[in-house]
Amino acid sequence: MQLQYKFSSGEISTDFEVNIKGDTNNTVELRLKAIKHILKSFDIKNDFNGDHEKLNQVIEETLLAAVDVIGYEHFYWDNLPKEEKYYNDHDELVVSKAGKLQLLELIMKDMKNK
Repeated sequence: MQLQYKFSSGEISTDFEVNIKGDTNNTVELRLKAIKHILKSFDIKNDFNGDHEKLNQVIEETLLAAVDVIGYEHFYWDNLPKEEKYYNDHDELVVSKAGKLQLLELIMKDMKNK
């Protein structure tokens, strides 16, 4: 099975294309394998010139992006106080880093209890 996604975002200055190919009909499994592969492929020496702070920043952004998958489904609207969120000029919900970290902490607590 081949999956192909085209992304265009205001956060990214240019369009880019991601192709994922695999031997499964389970698209979730295929995308998860691709995500894990990309994360494991980061090389501190070659990708970040040995700068651990840059690597930490990439991992932090990745974690917060993963949290957003759950947060924007329900958590941010239902559980965060108004001080932690607002709507921008495009009527999109914007959540503070503190709000995202609150959800990440809950996810980690839940993982520890399983």
